[in-house]
Amino acid sequence: MIFQYTWPQVISRQKTQTRRVAGMNEVAIRSHHNRIVAVMHNGREKWRVGRTYAVQPGRGRRQIARIRVVRIRSERLSRISQADARAEGFADRQEFMRTWERIHGPGSRECRVWVLEFELVAVCVNLEELPRPSAARILPVPQKEMASG
Repeated sequence: MIFQYTWPQVISRQKTQTRRVAGMNEVAIRSHHNRIVAVMHNGREKWRVGRTYAVQPGRGRRQIARIRVVRIRSERLSRISQADARAEGFADRQEFMRTWERIHGPGSRECRVWVLEFELVAVCVNLEELPRPSAARILPVPQKEMASG
């Protein structure tokens, strides 16, 4: 799982949740207690409670740690609580929302997200060797241009 801007918070255990945009072809698999136990994408498992996943500081980068997913839920991003924003590694809800919109673009507050709660289970590298992410590198995702027609 890529944590390009927040991997230091994962490693320090300040971040225990991550929100990922719920895709059109993704579906929740529920237990008999109606809890989400997995997320499927086009018929393939994407995340499952109890499984471990690599923490990568960027696409194509080697893993620096491993996390175990302990809970999955779904919600509208705009419903994030103060406590959940802190679990995301941010000081408060406003800081989280500002950062989210810089990464995902304006108007992304109302999207549906998967909330993955996790625990750090292993650190795999000497952290002194890794460059720290810069907030200045968080740039908005360009909006798709509308086709004129």
